[in-house]
Amino acid sequence: MSLLAFLYGNITLTEIGLAMITLAVVERILHRLPDHIVGPGGWLLDLESTEDDL
Repeated sequence: MSLLAFLYGNITLTEIGLAMITLAVVERILHRLPDHIVGPGGWLLDLESTEDDL
């Protein structure tokens, strides 16, 4: 059995749903944090885009 068949053969719909819920919760938490933490120049997540990133 290949590695990909082993990994993808054991994923259930419940696990996919829980992963989506987890991502939604993390996104909502990050969205509610102040700009000095998450935003342009934030210390946790810097959301400032520059032309160098392209």
